[in-house]
Amino acid sequence: MRFEVYCDETQPDLFFSRHPQARFLTIGSLWLPETLRREVKEKIDAIRKRHNTWGEIKWSKVSPSRLSFFLDLIDLFAAYALDVRFRCIAVDHTHVNMAFHQHDKELGFYKFYYQLLHHWILDFNEYRIYCDVKTNRDPKRLQILKQCLGYANLSSRVKDIQSLPSRQVVLIQICDLLLGAASSRLNNTLRTDSAKEQVVKRLEGHLSVSIQHLQNKIARRVVMDFPPFLVCKSEADYLAEYERTYCRRSVTTFDGIRVFFRRDKFRHAFYESTRRDGVKDSFSQERAQCMGWIEATLIHPDATLYMGWDKAKKRYDASNRVCIVYGNFVVVIRLFRKKSGDITANFVTCYSADNSIVKIKKSPKWTLEKCMVELANRKGR
Repeated sequence: MRFEVYCDETQPDLFFSRHPQARFLTIGSLWLPETLRREVKEKIDAIRKRHNTWGEIKWSKVSPSRLSFFLDLIDLFAAYALDVRFRCIAVDHTHVNMAFHQHDKELGFYKFYYQLLHHWILDFNEYRIYCDVKTNRDPKRLQILKQCLGYANLSSRVKDIQSLPSRQVVLIQICDLLLGAASSRLNNTLRTDSAKEQVVKRLEGHLSVSIQHLQNKIARRVVMDFPPFLVCKSEADYLAEYERTYCRRSVTTFDGIRVFFRRDKFRHAFYESTRRDGVKDSFSQERAQCMGWIEATLIHPDATLYMGWDKAKKRYDASNRVCIVYGNFVVVIRLFRKKSGDITANFVTCYSADNSIVKIKKSPKWTLEKCMVELANRKGR
């Protein structure tokens, strides 16, 4: 199936300004099947004619005199339900450490753009992505973004990413409207009983999201930087780095468990199956670039821990521990009890669980007590 994605951002100056005026930078995207584009544009045009309102649709233009026009646009978006979807991410600039982005603020911005798009690109579909025009110091930013999305989604196709003037693309304008509503709520810039607040309330009403719930959810949200990617010239260089960083030493988890790494696990962790038959026959640079995330995940005190699934026994096994910190990236270790009574572990694998993360998060939580029982039962057998 062919999809089109229309993108915009608000508060992009937060990464560059010495005197930022807001907390959250937001990047938004409007997703719809290619076959719906003409219909949606015709309905927007009909709303324009009904209200005799022309010119560029922008959040900044929401006003009492045009309120009914903008409310009708919100109602149109909601009427399409899941056929026309909106996704945005909010980045708290106070928590962004540019050391993880080579002290390149523009690079950091496009890494977050990648996170916005990557997680909604599904297998066996084709995508065309349109961004509002933005002046970049590096003119190849969009080209590199396309390449990264392509490497990360081998069974789908990102056909094109291009920048277009928003004044010429009405669906980028709708993205601007929706993103402005989200950004205003997150950055707490809405005035009571203003036209913009009424637009936000209409949108929240369609989504069945209460104002207080949304505010509390944002207040509790933990924003963290992802570790940097490891960039090497060849597979041999990645293997050498794996041996140097992990095989010649152990990693101690945040709860005191020493994890050991074997050389043969390099292939299991950083190869993938090109035929989708379970046989890992091709080195994946995308997976190897996350090599540094392994230790960062194991030592992180806020890691979420789940019991792993034993395919042979067809049950959960508490001696297998799945660790999650950074998005959908998981690290799996297998635990053992030494004769001395100490608990140690071997590294099993790591990967981005984009297609299985929901299932993993439904697994039983891992605890040391459950693990000790599992290991005791294993010894008894």
